Amino acid sequence: MTRPRCPGVAPGSLVVRAAVVLLLVIASLVPLAGRRAEAALPAPPAPVAPAPTPATVEITQLGPSTLTPAATLVIRGAVVNRGTEPITGLTVSLHLGPAVSGRDQLHALRARPIAQPLAARQQTLGDTPLAPGQRRTFTLSVAARDLGLSATGVYPLQVTAVGGVVGSYRDVGTANTAIPYLPAPPGHRMHLAFVVPLTAAPALAGDDTLTDSAAEATLHHAVAPGGRLGTLLDAAGTRGATPVVDPALVEALQALAGPHRLQGNTAVHPGDAAAKAWLSRLRARVGRSGLVRLPYGDPDLEALAHGGLPESLQEADRRGADVLQQALGTVGDPRIGAPPGGVVDDAGLDVMATRLGTSSVVLRGDSVSTVAGTGVVALSGRAAPERALLTDPSLTALLGSGPGTASILASQDIVAEAAAAALGTPDAPSAALVVPLPVTVPGGSWQRQVTAELAASPLLAPTGLVSLAAATPGDSIVVGSGPAGGAGDGSAGPAGLELGAGVLANVRNLRADVADLQTALPNFPADDRPCPTLPEPPARQPAEQLTDPACRALLLAVAAAWRQPADALGGLPGGGPAGSDAQQTIARASLGAIRASVRAVASHEVALTSRTGRVPVTLENNLGEPVRVTLVLGTADRASVRSGAAVARTVQPGQKVQVEVEVRAAAAGTFPVTLSLLSPGGRLFGTPSQVLVRSTAYGVLAVALTVGALAVLVVAVLYRAARGLWRGRQRRMDRASDTARTGTA
Repeated sequence: MTRPRCPGVAPGSLVVRAAVVLLLVIASLVPLAGRRAEAALPAPPAPVAPAPTPATVEITQLGPSTLTPAATLVIRGAVVNRGTEPITGLTVSLHLGPAVSGRDQLHALRARPIAQPLAARQQTLGDTPLAPGQRRTFTLSVAARDLGLSATGVYPLQVTAVGGVVGSYRDVGTANTAIPYLPAPPGHRMHLAFVVPLTAAPALAGDDTLTDSAAEATLHHAVAPGGRLGTLLDAAGTRGATPVVDPALVEALQALAGPHRLQGNTAVHPGDAAAKAWLSRLRARVGRSGLVRLPYGDPDLEALAHGGLPESLQEADRRGADVLQQALGTVGDPRIGAPPGGVVDDAGLDVMATRLGTSSVVLRGDSVSTVAGTGVVALSGRAAPERALLTDPSLTALLGSGPGTASILASQDIVAEAAAAALGTPDAPSAALVVPLPVTVPGGSWQRQVTAELAASPLLAPTGLVSLAAATPGDSIVVGSGPAGGAGDGSAGPAGLELGAGVLANVRNLRADVADLQTALPNFPADDRPCPTLPEPPARQPAEQLTDPACRALLLAVAAAWRQPADALGGLPGGGPAGSDAQQTIARASLGAIRASVRAVASHEVALTSRTGRVPVTLENNLGEPVRVTLVLGTADRASVRSGAAVARTVQPGQKVQVEVEVRAAAAGTFPVTLSLLSPGGRLFGTPSQVLVRSTAYGVLAVALTVGALAVLVVAVLYRAARGLWRGRQRRMDRASDTARTGTA
């Protein structure tokens, strides 16, 4: 951008004055006030990299950020020679263009600045050339009444350095922004609501330990002064700011604040003072401004809706309410929902309305293509929240970009953007700028300063989300026809981001294991939920505590933090599928430990001395709760050995119960028999054990052969005996006959 300069021409010349007056007259004919809101505001276009210049103009102070007739505009900064040649005759000057016609023009000027008319006298910066690498400071001060401004509007502002480089007198550097001007107090103020996300990737294991040292260190640095969560909590103190809190984060910080352990480690770490202080500040904040409660772990709403796990969402909501009540003394507002990244499809809206009772949902303004502007809009169609609070995409993008290397200009750009929105939007209860602060804070204190400056703007009325949600909505979105904040086809999350089907299948299987295990616990309260919310002591049931670590891990396994890519759509720091896998492993190990605590014990070998017998088995319950189990004997060779009926018993905590199971052997030999201990639902406790059953009884064929042989032997003996008797009788008869014949003779 070049602008011819003649150092001898005074800026107050007649030609210049006439041009400025003409431009201001034209601008006054096209005021911003009362202009209809622009439709479907897109995020501002990406700035075009300017052509390299020999110098840069650094702004270190610009105020006030909004001009009034009585104000004096003061701009301080420095010109830095970034080139390789000295700059001679260096001057710096202020330039103001005509008021922009709307936000689109403001975006265009921000992306590709153009030269603006001179607005105040040039200031000469020294009598000597500015050598390469050198900097020269300046201060521009001009009364607003001397700038020739008359109409309300947002005016492009430039600070331009001009000098001679290798014989060419030209622009050597420019700083660009815009500034609002209010000749009179505004007739109305636009609602301004900040959404402050207090969220983080889950850091708790199921047993109240922190997952690892990395999670411990990350949380510590986040809540320390100047850390991510510390800075966000500072911003939550701004007027119009509403904290949106993940109860799982609060619970993790409670653990960190006191003596705590890392998972799988017996060493006790001292409490973290920064975590304790952060929680104390949070209690004070929510006591004044309230909060919006996220479901525990900030779950992936769409994945749960598409994967048939809406009950997990309900359980996360109940657990979240209990955690916040215990930690902060409030459950937060349950009527406002804030899906991860501000984007949710129709299926997600449906479960928010039907399972969570959400009546207002915070959505990204650029995710809705069927409504004009931003602010409060009505939702209609199938089951859905009643209204949406649409965030402003341009302000969201500017805040998310951070201060960069020109924090003052970045801050002023945001003030000008908000002013253009307020001046270009008609007065209505639904008109609002809803601005989510980025979860990864760029610039730290810069963000606090910007939010405070916006809250102090005479064009804006800071309003909490709860109050804004009660406003009468403006336009309406029909839910169920497609673009109500996401994919709309019920098959994928926003921009394809969603936990995978494998994750959901694993979670479903583990939840079924929890439900089955609970059928074996007589003291578990009757409930149709696998993971009921734990009440506070002394009402808490020990039986519920057994499965609670697994239930907690399963809720954290479906956190939106584990979606990939983790940093897209406002994704949470620390994301990635490995986090979900780790929580599933925690749940699996917890359930396995419970089942391994109940087992069946028997001798390695049992001898049967007849066809039937009894195998003695000891049932051990090493849990702190009674358990119902069924002992079943099984064998691969059912033709050789069979077991009798299964044996059902309730084993008291810490006790051993002796039972006997009848077995029947069909033949002699040694046969392996498996002892399985089952829940009433039919799932195993522990690992089945094996017993060798040795039978010395004869089989049926052997008995038959023996009996047959014995019968033959008996018949043979009887035959021989009968034959012997017959022969003996015959001999006696023969002798008697011989004797008779002899006597006769």
